Amino acid sequence: MKKQKEKKQQTYISVRLNIMFLCIFLLFSAIIMQLGKVQIVEGEAYKNQVESSQNETTSIAVPRGQILDREGKAVVNNKSLRTITYTR
Repeated sequence: MKKQKEKKQQTYISVRLNIMFLCIFLLFSAIIMQLGKVQIVEGEAYKNQVESSQNETTSIAVPRGQILDREGKAVVNNKSLRTITYTR
């Protein structure tokens, strides 16, 4: 009687382990499928979105005035320059 009970308990444990491993396998399979979809199917759209957000042109008006000496002559004039800024 005791052997039957132990055998039944071992069978119950192995069934539970198999169910748990199946659930884990299904979850990882779903994650891998989603990652594949993002990279393979939608990868080009994400690439275009990143490339379009990296190239941005912004014009800023020169907000300062001239610096004059005590006689009213311009010491420093402001002029607009085209600059390129690269941030990494």
